[in-house]
Amino acid sequence: MKKDIKKQSAKNKSSISKVLKYVLWIILALLVLAIFALVMLLQNIHIEKQ
Repeated sequence: MKKDIKKQSAKNKSSISKVLKYVLWIILALLVLAIFALVMLLQNIHIEKQ
């Protein structure tokens, strides 16, 4: 029984790490998109000023 519990906890840990990796990738993608959007907005403002 104890061995089974250890296996379950190991499986849960690996699945949690997988989810965390996906979340980190999503956050990175959103950050890149946000930075890109800010750069585009700043460029538009500069063009309008000129």
